[in-house]
Amino acid sequence: MFFVEQKILPYSKGDVSIIFPGQLHLAQSLKGQVSRWHFCFLDPIALLGKISSSPLWNEASPAGYSRFTNIISPNDAPDITVITEYLMKELGLHSEGTNPPSKAMSGP
Repeated sequence: MFFVEQKILPYSKGDVSIIFPGQLHLAQSLKGQVSRWHFCFLDPIALLGKISSSPLWNEASPAGYSRFTNIISPNDAPDITVITEYLMKELGLHSEGTNPPSKAMSGP
């Protein structure tokens, strides 16, 4: 289960969670189940530069975020989940001894 602010959200293998700065959140496995979580913290403005320099990326409460589910499943947005999977694999390779990409961090 994933808790974001006042929302309780189911979470399955392959899902991607998006948490805005300052949003309270907690990931918790169901009793008797073991989960492995990977986290990546991105600064979209530093990452995308002039492509998307909107300050809205760093707002704690973007307009409409309370309606945003925070969980993206492979069925709903396969492109996002596949790109995220590739990103996490790449970060895993970098954390094994090479320099990690700028403004990104991963961990179990």
